[in-house]
Amino acid sequence: VNIQLQILKEIQEMENVIESNETLFADYFKKHFELLKTLNKYPRIEDYHIFLHEYERKMFDDLRLITLELRTIFLKTY
Repeated sequence: VNIQLQILKEIQEMENVIESNETLFADYFKKHFELLKTLNKYPRIEDYHIFLHEYERKMFDDLRLITLELRTIFLKTY
C-alpha cells in the first residue's frame, strides 16, 4: 500500500508540473506570432531579430527544464 501511495504521489506531482506549465505553450505561440508579424513589417530592424533569437533560446531552455523535470519524475516512478 505504501508503494502505491508513493506512485500516486509521483503521478500527482507530474500532473502538477504539466498543469503549471500548460499556458506556456499557448503564450509561446502567441508571442512568436506577434514577433514574426513585427519582423515582416520591419525586416531591417536588427533588434527584432536579436530579440526573436533570445526569446527562442529562453523558451528552449524553459521547455528543456520542464522535460528534464518530467523525465526525473517518470524515472523515479519506474
